[in-house]
Parts: sequence; C-alpha cells; structure tokens
Amino acid sequence: SFPTRRSSDLETHVEDYKVQRSEQGASLVTVNRELACLRRAFNLGIEEELIEKVPRFKLLPEPDTREG
Repeated sequence: SFPTRRSSDLETHVEDYKVQRSEQGASLVTVNRELACLRRAFNLGIEEELIEKVPRFKLLPEPDTREG
C-alpha cells in the first residue's frame, strides 16, 4: 500500500510495490492496472489543484496475448 508520502519519494515506492505484488503472484497486467489507477488519482489531484505534478513511473511490459 501507499501510505502518505511525498510524491518525490513515490518512484522508489512504486518499484518496491511492483516487486511485492509480483512476489504475491499478481500478474503483470494486474500490477499495471493498479499503477494506472494510481496515476489517474494523481491526475485527478492535479485537476483539483491539490498537487502540482504527477510523479513519473513506468509500467511493466505486458505480453501480447492476441494472436491471429
């Protein structure tokens, strides 16, 4: 989980979260959707002028499951 943190510290916590969720058996797709929700929350914070910037973090590479 993400306790109250400075957004500048978030990159480190996101990386730790990715590892933790992988160790718990969550799929890459699931972790990416969770991170997308976090990113959306930050964007909403900007829209409401509660924060000034969205921390940058990368999503995990997802396998391309579509074939044919």
